Amino acid sequence: MVATLSVADSPALDGEALLRRIGEDLDCGIFPVVHNGGRVGLGAAVTNLSPGHGAQNERRRKEEGSRLEPPAPRQRAWGRQGSPPASATTQVVRNGGLTRDEETDLDGASVAYPNVRVRLVPTGIVLSGILCPIRSVPLGASLTVYLPLDREIRVRAWAWWTDGVWIGPRHTNYGDGSICAFEPSDATWERGHAVVQLIDLYAVWIARHMYLDRFGRWPGNQVLHTAHERLTESGPDELCGCGSRKNYSQCCFEADKVRSLESIRQEFVRRYGRNPLRRPMIPIF
Repeated sequence: MVATLSVADSPALDGEALLRRIGEDLDCGIFPVVHNGGRVGLGAAVTNLSPGHGAQNERRRKEEGSRLEPPAPRQRAWGRQGSPPASATTQVVRNGGLTRDEETDLDGASVAYPNVRVRLVPTGIVLSGILCPIRSVPLGASLTVYLPLDREIRVRAWAWWTDGVWIGPRHTNYGDGSICAFEPSDATWERGHAVVQLIDLYAVWIARHMYLDRFGRWPGNQVLHTAHERLTESGPDELCGCGSRKNYSQCCFEADKVRSLESIRQEFVRRYGRNPLRRPMIPIF
């Protein structure tokens, strides 16, 4: 029997061709791979490979630093249930150091993302650096991630293109303009999961914005909870934000456009409050 090759075994792509293929894969539900340094590559759609192709994939993973199969999440010191005791947090900050689990996790992130700087601030951990997700595309993004020591404060991140332009407003949070790279209720990433997996999600989010800028549409699934978001942001040929995997024009558009402005406003206010704007407002660490 002839083995079917995965897309990862196809001839190497880069630049606009790679970006286009990643977007097409996302539309088909194929999530990309993230290599060390934040390079986004093609995901594997088919796993029925011969032993020879399996060995080839394993060699490629070792050479390129691919995280096709992330390790099982470990519980981190800042990911325990409930907020850390005040005395423990104070001790960590006062000593200017981290617990062993924190150091191990952040060391792993530093290896996977050598351009990202990790520093301790009185209220948490800040990671910042430059990511260039698409091979042979010089455009990159400056990423800042804030991991609070207090579990009650959510993890947030912001990104700017390297020319200084903020990346948004699509798929950023209302109020502070922070990155919305996944739906929190889906448990895609939670406290206790590896930090490197979080940065991987941000790298893919940046690549999707690159696709949006180049091709004029958001690639793949997206979550848009209200008619206001769908009407003002979603393109007719994008997958509908309701999760149906139909294009918006063939799904919620007809129902959304006949709703009254007042009902649209009330739905939005119930979910997000009265601030329909997103501005990159990084807290003082």
